[in-house]
Amino acid sequence: MLYLFLPLVIFVGIWFYRNSIPVLSKPQKWFLTSLRIISLTIVLLLLFNPIIHFSTKLIKKPQAIMLIDNSQSMAISDGTQQKTKFFESFQEQISDQISSDYNIETFNFAATLEGNDNSTNLQNSLQVLQTKYSATEIDEIFLLSDGWFKDDNYDFLKKLNIPINTIIPNIKNNFSDISITDIRNNETAYHGDICPIEIRVNAMKFAGNATLLLKINNQDYSTKTLDFSKDSFQKIIFEVKFSQLGLNTISAEISAPKLTETDLANKKLETAIKIDDKRNKILIISDKLTWDIKFLIDAIKTDAKLEAEFLLKDNVLYKNNVPTNLSKHISDSKVIFILNNDKLRFNNFEFKLIANYQKNGGSLVFMGNYLDQFAEILPSKKSEIHTEFESTILLSDASKKYQTFNFEAEQIPPLKYKFIRPKIESEVLAVFANEQRSAAILINNGHNKIMQLAMKNLWRWQMHSKESSFTKFIVDICNWMSSNSKNNFVSFTNKNSYFLGENVKLELIAYDEKLNVLNDLNAKLELKKSDEIILTKYLENNSDRYSTIITELKAGKYFYSIIDDKTKQKTAGEFIVRSDSGESRDVGINRSMLSYISKTTNGKTISDDNIDQLEFSAKMKEYRVNHEIPIYKKKWLILLFLTSFCLELFFRKRWGML
Repeated sequence: MLYLFLPLVIFVGIWFYRNSIPVLSKPQKWFLTSLRIISLTIVLLLLFNPIIHFSTKLIKKPQAIMLIDNSQSMAISDGTQQKTKFFESFQEQISDQISSDYNIETFNFAATLEGNDNSTNLQNSLQVLQTKYSATEIDEIFLLSDGWFKDDNYDFLKKLNIPINTIIPNIKNNFSDISITDIRNNETAYHGDICPIEIRVNAMKFAGNATLLLKINNQDYSTKTLDFSKDSFQKIIFEVKFSQLGLNTISAEISAPKLTETDLANKKLETAIKIDDKRNKILIISDKLTWDIKFLIDAIKTDAKLEAEFLLKDNVLYKNNVPTNLSKHISDSKVIFILNNDKLRFNNFEFKLIANYQKNGGSLVFMGNYLDQFAEILPSKKSEIHTEFESTILLSDASKKYQTFNFEAEQIPPLKYKFIRPKIESEVLAVFANEQRSAAILINNGHNKIMQLAMKNLWRWQMHSKESSFTKFIVDICNWMSSNSKNNFVSFTNKNSYFLGENVKLELIAYDEKLNVLNDLNAKLELKKSDEIILTKYLENNSDRYSTIITELKAGKYFYSIIDDKTKQKTAGEFIVRSDSGESRDVGINRSMLSYISKTTNGKTISDDNIDQLEFSAKMKEYRVNHEIPIYKKKWLILLFLTSFCLELFFRKRWGML
């Protein structure tokens, strides 16, 4: 549009000074005409706001990044020099080879890019690197690291789309060393139980005797002498009976008087075990010792948190063929299974014990035939039909809200049963596949402390199912029926102890009274060390659980509590952070990891043998940069307008035209 008006502006400027009074010379006319054309043109520019568009082409070298591991493990010596020295020569040689074709920038990394050296996290480092460069800007990454990383998984490598070239120097350890590589024990044990603790010791180029010391809560517990004359690797088992409840620290130390070592950090390793007061006892009472009893006990034994106790009820009550009293066994029971094969009868004293147990919050699970004595509390009524039938079962819609019933009912073979009628206040979770759809599994809908499995021969499920679905079902019932508000609101860490610099993952699972997942909590974490509050934060909601990751904790014992702002439910726990970082155990080069990284990212594996033959196909990058110049925003344009306008006015007056 501006170009259309420019001829008109020129015409107006010439026409305006075509005739003048007084008459001007040609130079004077052309001078004033030019000033007028300039002024009018600038007015047009300001009216139309034109922008000048143009582009330029730039040629840029591809970008190469040198990532240099400066974590503590890189300072470990092979007997002659530190690992860092081996990588320095590679760095110089690679830089010389590619400097003419690549722009090279170097970064140190450990816990993150330019981060703390007590841990090595490749994912964190790459994420920070990508905040400095976009994914398309980086063409090659050269990873100078020993390959000992602390990442939880390496799926991020498949999404990176940047080749990572790894360096594997020929490092051979030429020194003798003894190290404790691992301590293996259960996460949880129980007061008074014997707990096996397995300690793994590795001796490198050493064939003498060494002494292994086990400490419990920083107190000497036991020592053993190890002979490495035949084997360089040994597994030593200590059997420990813990007397202190809560988190107990376990540490192992190895020493060999005749061995002089440069690396002393790997001679000690520490972990922790949680000691609970006792297991949840599941009491089983039946009038016969049947296959149902055998498989029920076997299933309960698979869960370390549970223990089963069986009582046989004839005219009197027996435990292991010895007469006993129910009052000795019922008080510390979390759940009572009552299996009636047709002859089970309790005396008045036993019946009152069981009834009072249930009134005080105890859970009852009835199996087999209907038990008349408990007609008032059972979730069903007795039918007038006394014939025994056999059929498969089907899960009801009501069962879908309970995780315990998350299994395929088709796995269960036909079971024996007698007809019963559900009470109005009860909830039917499964029915038999007959025309009447008679109840098979019921619960008392008041507080879910009474369940009835109205069938016999449920043990057949275990024989017909290839999976352990029967065992899981029984264990889930035991945990569900023994649950209270405390274990419906459960927090846990993924380990009891962590190396210095290792991330602590803390999770919370919360259910309502029917085991439905609660997704709308405000779960607040408070972390303490020696009664000092270290951290407070809210946990993030991730589908069926809440979680957070805690980083950069100092060595020591930590206590945490989580409270929901809405329901005021609370849970607590503890863990330890070791004084050593774990980097001290990363001796040598993790060749398999470095090879995996280069292969996954389509990079190259560089070694002493092939570094001279490797070529990197560098192509110059062409960039076209677009430019925009908004002329109307230029200050000089206003200045030019004022200058031309004022000059024209001045000379018109000077030459007698005003």
